[in-house]
Amino acid sequence: MLKTLLAVDGIKAARLVVEEEGQPDWFIQVGNISDSQWHRHLLSLDGEALGHLECQYTYPCPDEQLINNVARIMSRGVYYNRTQKQTMQLMVMEERATIARELHDSLAQTLSYLKIQTTLLKRQIAKLDNDNLTEITNEIDGQLKDAYTQLRELLTTFRLSIDSANFNDALDQMLDTLREQTEAAIEVDNHLPSVVVQAQHQVHLMQIIREAVLNAIKHAKAETISVSCNQSSGQVGIAVTDNGIGFDVNDEKRNHYGMAIMYERAKRLAES
Repeated sequence: MLKTLLAVDGIKAARLVVEEEGQPDWFIQVGNISDSQWHRHLLSLDGEALGHLECQYTYPCPDEQLINNVARIMSRGVYYNRTQKQTMQLMVMEERATIARELHDSLAQTLSYLKIQTTLLKRQIAKLDNDNLTEITNEIDGQLKDAYTQLRELLTTFRLSIDSANFNDALDQMLDTLREQTEAAIEVDNHLPSVVVQAQHQVHLMQIIREAVLNAIKHAKAETISVSCNQSSGQVGIAVTDNGIGFDVNDEKRNHYGMAIMYERAKRLAES
């Protein structure tokens, strides 16, 4: 549509700017851009400000009514984009909530049953006073506890709620729940416009960030945890850093799959 505007007599450059509260503006522009003045036409629908359409003019001055009509069409397009993203997110979250319920109803109950049986087994073995058997049952019990803990974290991840199509707002909401679990300061520096993040991708990004921040909370002994989100040359970059004790990336601990899961999520995002 911007390129079509360039065909109108008097318009030499056009720019669409999409505004989002708490985030940098996102824009695209076409034409021979100069230092001359930009003429602004507001984009809004149902009283909601969405951004603006800007044009650089030459003589003869272009048809103002035509530009206003284009601005109205673009307003509907931006509004539809946001509404569509919210709808997609609701569908994604509903699907994931269904998976969480199924996991809870099947795997969680099985693990609970095994924990009960293991407790009964330990009582019987204690009567035999056999150190080897006691060590084995303690190992089984420990593994079951780890499995149950990981399942709870997985269920929490699947139940991750995203109420806003605005990535910045959704990120703040998610991190607020994690701030309640730590005394470390969680800082955010987000420069990623929502308009460039699809609904399905937003869910994966949120889960990667959540997993990384949780790891820092549980293991880093940090005073500050920082989340940085940027976009450059069409690539999205997410960094989660802390001032804690660090860890050896080559030390693969048994039954700890957080790094592998984050890697797989990021790989799927890069390929999609």
